[in-house]
Amino acid sequence: MKESDLSKLVSQESFLNYCFKSNTNDVTYWEKWLKENPQHKDQVEEIKTTLLLLPIPAGEKVIDHDFKILKNSIANLNKVSPLKPSIKLWPLIAGITAILAVIVSVILFFNYRSKTRFNSDAIRLSNDLTPGGNKAILTLANGKTINLSDSKSGIVIKATGLTYNDGTAINYIQVKNSEISVIATPRGGQYSIELPDGTTVTLNASSTLKFPSTFQGLVNRTVELAGEGYFQVAHDKQHPFLVKSAGQTIEVLGTHFNINSYTDEPTITTTLLEGRVKVSSLHGAREVETILKPGEQSRLNHDGKLLIATVNPEEAIAWKNGYFLLDDDNFQSVMNKISRWYDVEVVYESMPRSLRLEGRISRARKLSAVLNALQETGKVHFKIEGRRVTVID
Repeated sequence: MKESDLSKLVSQESFLNYCFKSNTNDVTYWEKWLKENPQHKDQVEEIKTTLLLLPIPAGEKVIDHDFKILKNSIANLNKVSPLKPSIKLWPLIAGITAILAVIVSVILFFNYRSKTRFNSDAIRLSNDLTPGGNKAILTLANGKTINLSDSKSGIVIKATGLTYNDGTAINYIQVKNSEISVIATPRGGQYSIELPDGTTVTLNASSTLKFPSTFQGLVNRTVELAGEGYFQVAHDKQHPFLVKSAGQTIEVLGTHFNINSYTDEPTITTTLLEGRVKVSSLHGAREVETILKPGEQSRLNHDGKLLIATVNPEEAIAWKNGYFLLDDDNFQSVMNKISRWYDVEVVYESMPRSLRLEGRISRARKLSAVLNALQETGKVHFKIEGRRVTVID
């Protein structure tokens, strides 16, 4: 791909939306484009990876402003003079094309601007805590447990055997039809699984999925979720797919949706991205149910009341795409996410209950960088001791 073509590519807003997973239609378009133009895959992935290094702080109303700066800078590539990188960063940039150098210059601008806002209380750790990664344990119906490889991102279950998603075989003793197996992620872990019917489930940290080894001979395809999972359900009109989770049941034929059923959250949320689902729950002696449309989210509170809201569905699956995406989130909910992903205990000496947060933070950043971004609000500070994070004001 010529440099001029690269310039046109990254100046398109839809391409930026694809990189940052901020628009489902654009993601679908560019994934299709890459399949039709596989010769450009490496270059596009290099650009995407570089863009995702962009550290956008989680302050107040910063995401829209900062993202506009990025878009405008790339849209005017021919007018931009790249900033001179520091000596430490030069080896990273040296091998990248001229167009990537421009993107890097934008990243350096954000880095510089972010550093100038750090106050003297910025967190600095000699032994910083790394983010979570691919971790899970598979427990078969016969009791055998398999520690799944952290160098892989998912497993595939078929009648012919069990493999990782790259085709690598996993040695195991096959269990009887329809017996229940369990895949569980620890705190600081995530993993994906392709079920026998082709349905894919991605589990967030501290989550479990119970499923039968085969759906053959069953009227319904039923699984049980605890924690959080993103479902891409294979279409099968004759065999509805059911997800049981914390007192509710989701019934689908073929669709994409996210369920958050962590017990430390005030509500169980089901967010629909594509298709159509029915959410039902027992409220006292009667069952309540609702049909969700794309862009809607059901919220089941601990009293059994089921509410519906229109939301940005990309926020619900930001974790799957590698981000904490905050949109007027309350402080404790944000700290719950950090606690699960970095496997830390959060202790509150003070609770800033009125603090609401907006912004985007990469889940690939170390803990101190994430907490420093939150401290930049000027309304909260942290103390870290081992795997304990104390909120001090």
